Amino acid sequence: MKNKKVFVPIIMGLVSSSLVLGLRATGLLQFWEWAVYDRFFQAKPAESIDQRIILVGITEEDVQQAQTYPFSDALWAKFLQKLTVYQPRVIGLDIFRDQTVPPGSEDLQTIFQTFPNLIGITKLPPEPIQAPSILKDKNQYGDVSGSPDLDGVNRRVFLYPISEINNPNSQIPSFGLKLAYLYLKKEGVVSKHSSLNANWLQLGKAHFRPFESNDGGYVRAKAGGYRILLNWRKPPQQFQEVKFYDVINGKIPSDFFEDRIVIVGASGLSFNDFHETPFTATSQKPVRGIDLHAQVTSAIISAALGERFLIKTIPDYVEWLLTIILSVTSAFFLGKWQKLPSNLVFSSLSLAFMSSVVFVIFSYVAFLASWWIPVVPGLIALWITCTHTAYYIYGYQLKKINNNLEKKLTITQKLFDTLEQEMNSPASNLEIVLHSIEKQNNLVKYLNFDQDYQELNKNITEQIKQCQKYWSRLNFIWGRQPLLQDRIPYELIANSNLNDLLEKAVLFNKNILKTKYTWIQDSLSIYYSCRFDWELSTDFNFRRYLIYILSHLIENSVEAINEKAHSKSSDRWLKIWMFSENASLKIKIQDNGIGMTVQEKNRACEPFFSTKNKLGLGLYVSQQILDKYEGYLKIDSESGKGTEIQVYFANLLQN
Repeated sequence: MKNKKVFVPIIMGLVSSSLVLGLRATGLLQFWEWAVYDRFFQAKPAESIDQRIILVGITEEDVQQAQTYPFSDALWAKFLQKLTVYQPRVIGLDIFRDQTVPPGSEDLQTIFQTFPNLIGITKLPPEPIQAPSILKDKNQYGDVSGSPDLDGVNRRVFLYPISEINNPNSQIPSFGLKLAYLYLKKEGVVSKHSSLNANWLQLGKAHFRPFESNDGGYVRAKAGGYRILLNWRKPPQQFQEVKFYDVINGKIPSDFFEDRIVIVGASGLSFNDFHETPFTATSQKPVRGIDLHAQVTSAIISAALGERFLIKTIPDYVEWLLTIILSVTSAFFLGKWQKLPSNLVFSSLSLAFMSSVVFVIFSYVAFLASWWIPVVPGLIALWITCTHTAYYIYGYQLKKINNNLEKKLTITQKLFDTLEQEMNSPASNLEIVLHSIEKQNNLVKYLNFDQDYQELNKNITEQIKQCQKYWSRLNFIWGRQPLLQDRIPYELIANSNLNDLLEKAVLFNKNILKTKYTWIQDSLSIYYSCRFDWELSTDFNFRRYLIYILSHLIENSVEAINEKAHSKSSDRWLKIWMFSENASLKIKIQDNGIGMTVQEKNRACEPFFSTKNKLGLGLYVSQQILDKYEGYLKIDSESGKGTEIQVYFANLLQN
């Protein structure tokens, strides 16, 4: 039997992991996996600025100074002449210049012809934009086509947008790769076929494995062209930047651009050259085109020089194995419990939570080493396995307890028969039931029954006591016994003066509640007001009803305030007003607690409904009382902001 108890959960783990892996194969989980991947990037430690790359941004201020856009060829020629004086190693123009913009076109063409380190941009089909003809003839250009995922985020980038051998454009590199080529050439690093795979590109120490459609969290993704997963640098600032006109006006230090890559492009909001990256999921601030190209160039150079790693993915079979191991291992440990814990649900959820934390931390540490290990399938399989295994163990142990009871508890059968009869009798007999249960508990201890049965008796006793508590409230409504006879002293309801009654009710409830919530004494501000010294009806029951409603609403407000995290202890307050309206009594209680959702507010007066870990009857009982007096109870609440409850009694006040 013990082998079965362990074997069945393991089977559950295998089945759960298989189902989740089947779901993963449909692609439904890849959006979640991308989100986790983005969070890993956002949680990375900040890196130092890459000093090799400098950005020159064209801002709205530059456009105003030039008084035209696009800039004329003459202005570009002047800018490039100024820039080359600083002797940058590579200049990248992230500006489409497929047409001339007179005047100064001949000067700009001359610069294009004579500058060997100047790189322009093009865009390949399906939406082609040509590079400047001179730069194209000299092979001094790169493609700026993007590679966003289905959610619009650029996690992958092109090295070569077209990889078909027979395509004439297959040799056109991306803009970032072209810039990296020229920079690394001076470092003695040239491109070649990888020693790991002849179809891969190798630059220095980096072997660029092409992206495949099922890498990482992807499922049947587009893998055309030569793409890689980019190891992004963390914002807010990865590169130094200056303005366009600062270069023209000579405001830059003489060695600022020397031997560096300079990328020139649009910077202002009006240019609308923005792209989503893993870092924009939370900030909602997409990066500019020049930032994206700089990221690509920096990642390629730093990988080739051995400074930073490329993002690597594990094989599919390793991912499947991790998911299965995580699921089966959790089921195995749950299956090893031979006795039913009193908090089985908590234990199973705790195991799932702790295993999830360990798995996520393991995946994050691997990510810091540039390994992408998908976590979503494993986490889903883990939680499914733990919940289903806990359900199985619970049923198994209950069956075991029932079998044990049949064998060992014949001596207490009469007591259970009595319990069944008493449970169906009026509430006044619940004391007898409790007395019978307590006698049974003593008998169980005397006969030295096992822990399972003792725990069962204890739970039954607690449930019966809870039933007695709520039955007492119902009896109060029916007038069978005094309300809260163990809590509210007679002196509190003996006085018919409304002002005095309100003051005593507040102090009484505050004294009771501060034993449960220690912060009440120093941190809760209670404001209460009764505008006139009314005398209540001589109806003694009504005064009991009024105290009950006040006590319950005060307790509810304190619980709501306790659940809300306030920035300051002085923020906790409760306000109570009592006043007349059309010869009737109206009570308004307001707090700044956790508040209620619309659904909770609509169900608040239903019997046994509660947002807490207990059965709720207070508002239901209050509503039943108000019905006797042609009154009503109105709730106005907003989640996170507090609650206001109005109570209305009709025709009860007299001078």
